[in-house]
Amino acid sequence: MIDSAFLHLSGIGKKNLQKIQKLGIQTWQELFENIHKLKLKTKSLEKLEESLIQSQTALLKEDIFYFTKKLHPKDKWKILAHYYNEILYFDIETDQFQRITLIGCYYKQKEYAFLRYANIENFLDLLEHAKLVVSFNGSSFDIPILLKYFHLPEFPVPHIDLRWVLYHKGIKGGLKQIELQLGIEREKEIQNLNGMDAVFLWYRYHELGEIEAKNLLIRYCMADVISLKKIVDLLLEK
Repeated sequence: MIDSAFLHLSGIGKKNLQKIQKLGIQTWQELFENIHKLKLKTKSLEKLEESLIQSQTALLKEDIFYFTKKLHPKDKWKILAHYYNEILYFDIETDQFQRITLIGCYYKQKEYAFLRYANIENFLDLLEHAKLVVSFNGSSFDIPILLKYFHLPEFPVPHIDLRWVLYHKGIKGGLKQIELQLGIEREKEIQNLNGMDAVFLWYRYHELGEIEAKNLLIRYCMADVISLKKIVDLLLEK
């Protein structure tokens, strides 16, 4: 699937992509074998060949970082398709000072809740098993906060922000708006909860000792996480 992405290759813009499509070329290998048909100048041809070799090498080595950084935004959904069974979906909740209170994860058909002052460090252990992580708006929110909280110089696992994958598919808005567009429903009890409610639920649990508030916070966070999985499934028609 990834080897049908062309827009990140040297010299491939809208015009040359149309040429590739008209020639019926569907993979990097097919492009390499028919590269002369694009009728490029020698220097442009050499650069395209080099970028094809780099991309093929990255695929063979399963260098997912290469693809999350290099692939054109319109093609990043192909990373999700290629590594579908390896995705770790996650979402974080914070207090009023943007300190992490909870990290919810879904990985290989299992849910995980990592709570501050309890087991939050175990999130890093789970990351060691993941090849690819998916968030919603994580590039702007979750990832920077995680880096600060865990004192990490960079995030250790390739990351895709589903918000921008959807944006380039013409699906725009916040997570709950997108759920409505796609027909994804939540439990009635957590349907109207939002980020501020999550802050208050943490306060009720941590300061007042309300276990029910903790459980509701976890359910709210996990609803976000499971929603990411449902959206990817709809996107890839799983």
